[in-house]
Amino acid sequence: MNTRHTFSIALVVSIALLAAACSTGVPKQTQLMQDVGVEDVTTRELRMIAYSFGVHCAGVVELAAQQIQDSTDSSVVRENAILWKMNAVPVIYQAAFTADPLGAITSMWAFCVEMRVLFTTGAAGDAFGEWQEIAVKASKDLEAGAAAVAASVLPDEYMARLETGLVAYAEKRPFDSLHFVRKGGNIEFLKAIAGSSSGGLVAAASMSEEMKALSDRMNIFTVTIPRQVQWQNELIAARLAALVAEQADSVLALLT
Repeated sequence: MNTRHTFSIALVVSIALLAAACSTGVPKQTQLMQDVGVEDVTTRELRMIAYSFGVHCAGVVELAAQQIQDSTDSSVVRENAILWKMNAVPVIYQAAFTADPLGAITSMWAFCVEMRVLFTTGAAGDAFGEWQEIAVKASKDLEAGAAAVAASVLPDEYMARLETGLVAYAEKRPFDSLHFVRKGGNIEFLKAIAGSSSGGLVAAASMSEEMKALSDRMNIFTVTIPRQVQWQNELIAARLAALVAEQADSVLALLT
């Protein structure tokens, strides 16, 4: 038996032993879930709830943005609609893929609050002109949906405290553009609620659980990546059309 073959066997055995060690006695809930008092739901189940709401949230944003995009004659509004879905959807999935599933649900809830503020009293309060209400309704519906998801798994006492603190915090730190870049203070907040410390999911998850999570994410990415490419092309086309129209107006101005 050559050295390379021996090393291969040893590697396979080591991986098998590591998998067995990681999966033995692993808690069914993350430390964050235990600390908060979440009951009757496992990490896997809560992760699937988070993924499901993330897909729903992304779909609502896409449909609302597309409705605005298809309804308007304004190049500015059309570009803003494309920017909304193109930039918001990756942030939604980033939140949904937070290591601890309870942190994922809370992060998505925070995002929905921030988006609602952005479209009502924030910097994008008139980004969609006469179609603004479509964006406002979508963001409010998603905020209510996120709160309902959280309420379905959180104890009432923690839910009430979190709702008050999260909404107040997010309303003070809304997004300032359709790029959906969070301000520095909010990052620390999201890290705190995500349970990403050594007591979080990283310390509790088995290798099989991590592989399932990776498979779930890859399935979602398989669907979303082509759409991101499509939206990038739509944005390029919209900007090109606006540039051509602008140049045409300039030429007409010179001729008259």
